[in-house]
Amino acid sequence: MRLSPRLFILVAIVLASAESVRAADEDIVTKLPAKCEECQIAGGGRYLVMRLKATRGLTVYDSTTQKLSTLELAEDDIVFAAGGDRALVYLKEENELQTWNLTTGKMVKAKGFVDKPNIQNLVMGNSRGDLALVRMGRTPGGGLAQDRFIDTNEVRLKPLKYQFIGGGGGRGWEVSQLRANGDLTRIADWATTPTPNNVAMLTRTEGGYQYVLSYGLPAGMIPGDDGRFYTAMGNTLEMDPNYNPTVGGPAFKMSATIKGKTLVPAIGGQFVLAVSREGGLTLYQAKGMEALAPMGEFPGWEPAKIEQPGFGGFTGPDGRTFPPADLGPGAIGQGKELLTLDRRICFAPGLDHILFLPHANDKIVQRKFDLKTTLDATGEDYLMLVSVPPLRAKGGVVWEYQLKTVAKSGPLKYELPKAPEGMTVSAEGKLTWTPPKGVIGRAPVEVKGIDTKGKVVRQVFEVSFE
Repeated sequence: MRLSPRLFILVAIVLASAESVRAADEDIVTKLPAKCEECQIAGGGRYLVMRLKATRGLTVYDSTTQKLSTLELAEDDIVFAAGGDRALVYLKEENELQTWNLTTGKMVKAKGFVDKPNIQNLVMGNSRGDLALVRMGRTPGGGLAQDRFIDTNEVRLKPLKYQFIGGGGGRGWEVSQLRANGDLTRIADWATTPTPNNVAMLTRTEGGYQYVLSYGLPAGMIPGDDGRFYTAMGNTLEMDPNYNPTVGGPAFKMSATIKGKTLVPAIGGQFVLAVSREGGLTLYQAKGMEALAPMGEFPGWEPAKIEQPGFGGFTGPDGRTFPPADLGPGAIGQGKELLTLDRRICFAPGLDHILFLPHANDKIVQRKFDLKTTLDATGEDYLMLVSVPPLRAKGGVVWEYQLKTVAKSGPLKYELPKAPEGMTVSAEGKLTWTPPKGVIGRAPVEVKGIDTKGKVVRQVFEVSFE
């Protein structure tokens, strides 16, 4: 369905005039000109990229300005993903892939197809704009052979290989959902039919992913930047290093459980928000899963009520059964048209905010998050690196990354145990590098911060350059 020019102009005028309102409790509320139907996080938590009801194009919320803008697309029958400073859009009628710059609102590149690929889904990491995964539907023999990587700089399809553990084909992809962590190294893939507990967990390997299919787990699993998968059973899953596919048994080990909570990992992998069935928020530290502080309430909490007659609960990898009463909100598989919690909460400690999309789908709520004040109130020692690095660079152009750390025993001393030739880090924690011209590649980086007590924090990442 195409919008009439008059309606499209009216929507554009309303969007341009949308203003943010600062509430008494310091939440900043930005009204949307129409209800949100789909929402994705980009820019390491800076942007929300949304599709609004009866509105052509994509609406972008920029948390640094609290303003809305529009990516003006030629049609409204689309599939899209967002990550880094890019949006990747497939226009079905035009049969064309397009990349858009979220900062400028301009289209970067477009590529059409001679045939008509069955593109069903796209996924990107919220912090990485140069790479996406495209699900292109079933092959005649089944399996996942049609999945591909997309180099978003050139809009070029690249091969993708899977290493299957526990099978991998024959699932209901028409209703499946894909979720990725920040750099696309972990993906959760779940189908809500025929049962709501058919989940696969993907871990990046050379040229593709290790693909572990599992049953008895809740749909809505969220991959974290710490390498773990967060669930609506109030716990996490991570690959068991002692797992032997020849012997069999559970491939993942499960953490302790926080009953009645859904866990939403923060961008950067240091923290977790636990959401209760009543909408209460509690801050936890990742890995140890230690409660740090209450974080108030989710604004406008009205969770969808989804009935599952005869559904008895989930079973974890260790055989424990989780009855529905112990599950967090959103645990039972939500349909493709509903926004799950990971699309309603954007927790970006490095940017000092939490973004909410309340269940009314008609506003964005931005709440300030003061990490140092929160940690100081616990009385515990701490050292954390919470900034998200820019993962793309251009040959001959200076690449910069300002580290953001919080430490009780500062100031920190910084080192670069691993870095490309010419990369430096200043005493203030600013990384600087000029990639070589005429070369396409990846540069592995490891940066280390050391506090006055000798405690160490590290961050490891790769910068893709062209």
